[in-house]
Amino acid sequence: MIRKIAFAVLMVASVLLGLPVNIASHEAGHYAVASYYDANPEIVFNITESGFGFYLDKPVAETIYSAKTTQIQDFWIALAGPAVNLIIFFALFVMLFTAKIKNIFVKLFLQYFAAISAMAFFMNIFPAGGTDGAAILSLLK
Repeated sequence: MIRKIAFAVLMVASVLLGLPVNIASHEAGHYAVASYYDANPEIVFNITESGFGFYLDKPVAETIYSAKTTQIQDFWIALAGPAVNLIIFFALFVMLFTAKIKNIFVKLFLQYFAAISAMAFFMNIFPAGGTDGAAILSLLK
């Protein structure tokens, strides 16, 4: 019984840590590339009155920039966020299979975290709505 509770707590903890880390890292990727192009970036977190929440028409966080950029610069800025999620996934994947981790709870935590990173990548690279994938696709035209 205690083991089942521990697994449930582990899953919740990995989601509560994995989502904010992936969101912040994703936006940091956009920010870093936009800074490289001197685009004056700023990360904006959209917070509801009741705390951190999801809007139907706004992302949880977004990187905006005020300087004029070229189409190729916009492409690299848009690609940087999902690329960071993919890098996190691969880093955790490599860690899981190369490190000799014996603790099952640590292994599961890293697996859940890696899964969240992979989902963040695919959700953002999918070309629908206001995603980075949609921006990348429109910039390729």
